[in-house]
Amino acid sequence: MKNVLKRIALFRRAYYRMRLATAKGQSNEGEIIERLSADGPKTFVEFGFHPIEFNCVNLARSVEWQGLLIDGNDQQVSDARALFPARIEIVQRFLTVDNLDLVRDAFREIGVLSIDVDGNDYWFLRELLPTRPHVVAACRVRGV
Repeated sequence: MKNVLKRIALFRRAYYRMRLATAKGQSNEGEIIERLSADGPKTFVEFGFHPIEFNCVNLARSVEWQGLLIDGNDQQVSDARALFPARIEIVQRFLTVDNLDLVRDAFREIGVLSIDVDGNDYWFLRELLPTRPHVVAACRVRGV
């Protein structure tokens, strides 16, 4: 039954809305990111996300913040567009080190840069550090 409900966008998004009301991010990363970014620009860029479970979810819910979410999964992007207001731009794109201009050009200053694309985090971070984000969150996979 649960799998059937997940396949129907209306039900899946209703479930996501309910979960967003209490979402805190992955573990306590969201709280840590909020604390570290308190004095920086109120902008974030996160790529590699799930519509209700991502590092900057608390920032996306706050009206003070503008954000850019990027993921290659069309369903996740469509769901996120249905859940978040227009101040959060949500883009469906597979990123490579050759097409990171979308990230570089998103904001004059990036308050939080969150990268969670298993296996490529280092290469993306290396290319994006010159943008001088105030806070960086990068995924680390055990054993890698």
